[in-house]
Amino acid sequence: MKRQYKFILPVISLALTVILSHCSDKKSSENKSTNETAINDPEGVYALRSDASIKKHPDAGAVVGNGGLIEFEYDGSKGSGLDYQLYYADDNGSVHPIGGSNLEDKGDGKFSREITIFNSSAHLRPGFIEITTVNNSGLDDQGKIKGNNVSLGMYPIRLEVSE
Repeated sequence: MKRQYKFILPVISLALTVILSHCSDKKSSENKSTNETAINDPEGVYALRSDASIKKHPDAGAVVGNGGLIEFEYDGSKGSGLDYQLYYADDNGSVHPIGGSNLEDKGDGKFSREITIFNSSAHLRPGFIEITTVNNSGLDDQGKIKGNNVSLGMYPIRLEVSE
């Protein structure tokens, strides 16, 4: 009987080692296949950031472009109104602007917009939404429009083209 155990235990150990190493390799290859495209951004233009005046923003990876609502809460301390600009990253890591507009002021610091994108290679691509405002806006003494564009945040999103 003792000899059978001496033979069986090494076989079981070997089998478990093979099974566990196979599971580990599978997990590793799954991680590689789900990695995002590396962004070519040496100047840090698309670095993720959020100003303290933005009190609420969409979760990372929120889907934008299929007509769904995107919402922000803003304390109004840097300027009045909010605008957005969309960007996406292609397979090579280059970032491309798509377009933008204003967010609708819903009152009480809440801003939102239903964003729809048509005919774009941005479909299912990682991207960014930049939120900006304008401060010191108005007319100067000569009647020229004045104001400073202020970036309040760059947030990661996933773009989905509307059908």
